[in-house]
Parts: sequence; structure tokens; C-alpha cells
Amino acid sequence: MTSRFKQPIWMLPLIIAALVALFGWWGNRELRQTIEQQLRDQLTSTLNANVTALEIWTTNQTRLATALAGEPEVRNHAIRILDRSESRPGTAESFSNLMDGEQLFRYLQPRLAKLGYETAQLVNTNFTIVVSSMRGPPGPPPKVSEAHTNKFAELF
Repeated sequence: MTSRFKQPIWMLPLIIAALVALFGWWGNRELRQTIEQQLRDQLTSTLNANVTALEIWTTNQTRLATALAGEPEVRNHAIRILDRSESRPGTAESFSNLMDGEQLFRYLQPRLAKLGYETAQLVNTNFTIVVSSMRGPPGPPPKVSEAHTNKFAELF
């Protein structure tokens, strides 16, 4: 008499091991997907918070710059400097720009320091730095960095 249950005994542990491996693989996959989704959600929240904070900061900086630019002393010096900004280095007009620039930045220095800034620049619509609170090398005035021309184009 042969019974169906006379299968070799080693088959049972093999079947149990296969089931454990299958459930382990499935559990690992589910856990990985859950962790990835939570991480994705956290990073998205962090990104959104940073974008919002940056937008608020940018708006505040624009307001500060607008307020400073609207002061009569700043405005008068800037208009005179920009009107003469096409002059060549070494001319009387460029020397006048340097003098006006020094007066402008002497006026702005305490305000900028209070706001946490060390330098400022006056830029014309050709993206040329007309005067700067930092002394640069002699020669033609430098251009605004290519990385910033789009932002200046928006402002102009």
C-alpha cells in the first residue's frame, strides 16, 4: 500500500522556504515603495517651503532696493552717473562719474551695512556696471555676468 503522503520529507522545508522567500521579497518591495513615497513627499514639501521662502526674500529685497533707489540723494547721483555713463575712461566725464559714484556710495554705505550688504553696483540698460562700491581694475567698465543678464533684463 502506497500512500500519497510518502513524498520525501525534504520537500516540506523546501516549500516552506520558498513561501518565506516569496513573502520576504514581497514585504521588502512594499516597504521600499512606502519609504520612497514618504521620502518623495518630504522632499517635495521641503522644496515647496524653500521656494516660498525664496520668493518672500526676493520680494523683500526688491522692496528694499526700490526704497533705496527712490531716495532723492540716490536718484540724483544715479541719474547724473547714468547720463554720463557712455564716456570713455580717463575723460573728465568718467572722472565726474567716479566722484559722483563715491558720493553715492558714501551715502548708501551706512544703509547697506544696516541691511547686511557690503557692496552695491549701478548697472545701465546695456548690462554694464557703471560704478561700483568696490574699486575695480582700471579699464573699460565690466559687464554683468551672463548668469545674471536675464534677471537684469526683467528688472529693466
